[in-house]
Amino acid sequence: MPYSIREERSSGSSFWAIVRGYFDASADTDINLFKKQGTDISLPIRYSKIEGLEIHCHLVDYEDELTKPWDMAKRWTFSLGQIHYDPQGWISKLLKEKVPLGSEEKRWLLMSGLTLSEWYINRLTHLWVKRGNLISAHHMFDQGLNYLFDMLFALNNQLVADMKWRYYCAERLAQLPPHFEERIKNNMLLQAFSVEELERRQGAFMEM
Repeated sequence: MPYSIREERSSGSSFWAIVRGYFDASADTDINLFKKQGTDISLPIRYSKIEGLEIHCHLVDYEDELTKPWDMAKRWTFSLGQIHYDPQGWISKLLKEKVPLGSEEKRWLLMSGLTLSEWYINRLTHLWVKRGNLISAHHMFDQGLNYLFDMLFALNNQLVADMKWRYYCAERLAQLPPHFEERIKNNMLLQAFSVEELERRQGAFMEM
């Protein structure tokens, strides 16, 4: 268990943008420090800049992280992290418990991703066309694509990437529909808020 800041505190540091294979002037470096609950450790500077790079330091209680649930975005982020100091193996144990995609969770993402993407893109769009609101209809289409991505990540035994990285990481999945990049462009392209354009997008989705 981590006790002191100097000798026994465990820390995990993550150069996440680099790990994802992408780094530029807008990327930052996040360093997560885990301490024993109740230990008086101050972190006077959370955000700093070193040699032009933004450094974000996060100090959290180890025991709190053990008991509270981690959402998908947090689990995905930590799955790409690198542990740099963990002498007693507590951080490795925490990540092993919190991060992996479970078999039932994968099954749910596959089933819900398949059914909900089709439901939003075909059925809910039709409902909003009947209600006379084409903007809502196209908005339902966009929401359906998010469920499609859930299915694609689960199909590849991976956690679903955080929203700002989702498409970038999806492009790099091993198992994708044929001609994925071309077809997803046809799905995402919106030329007009019309029924004809909605039907064109639906056709592109069903082909994929």
